[in-house]
Amino acid sequence: MMGDIDNFDAHADDYDETLASALSFTGADGGYYAERKIEALGQFFRSGARASPSRILEFGCGTGNNLPLLRALFPSAELHGIDVSEKSLDAARALNVDRCHLRSYSGGMLPYPAASFDFAMAANVFHHIQPEARPAALVAIRRTLAPGGILAIFEHNPYNPLTRIVVRDCPFDKGVVLLSHRETAARFRHAGVAVLETRFIIFVPPRLSLLRGIEKYLAALPLGAQYGVFGRWAGSA
Repeated sequence: MMGDIDNFDAHADDYDETLASALSFTGADGGYYAERKIEALGQFFRSGARASPSRILEFGCGTGNNLPLLRALFPSAELHGIDVSEKSLDAARALNVDRCHLRSYSGGMLPYPAASFDFAMAANVFHHIQPEARPAALVAIRRTLAPGGILAIFEHNPYNPLTRIVVRDCPFDKGVVLLSHRETAARFRHAGVAVLETRFIIFVPPRLSLLRGIEKYLAALPLGAQYGVFGRWAGSA
């Protein structure tokens, strides 16, 4: 199950404000961290000279913070978002992102045919899924990928002490179990997704943004506030 529906419905109207409060000591809001994830995503696609995806799924799109950024990064793609919280989806719909289709989800198989997408991502979603349910959730996403499709999972890095403070102080993260990059990579392999790259992001706080240029040299160091694991589904008979 992807999180507590009642919990996310309760915070849908003030999601950005609640997150900003938890992040206040970092000097940034949730939008900054969303931008950094999509920036890393763009770097991944460019570094491998990979073709831009044409059909994209965001699993756990929430109130839609990533959707305008995905639209800007992949302007010709068809976007799809899915979430357990209908109130969060209402907020995402209000963004009026062009060619973006949003659906609710209550667990189990995703409501899309197999091989529907050539790229799927989940950003800070899997720590809201109970550990024992994570393998099935990843397989459910993988089923929607076409052969050769790319999967990206972004998560909080439990080895970063400031990240642990943010998670501790964020009301809708109460009781979550963070997952390391090693666990995420293992989940990929268990689901038959080949791991292509693990990239750590957000080493420098926003107040020291002039130093961000050094971060590209630190991407392999497991100390960034968040990380992304990127993989490819080869497909099978």
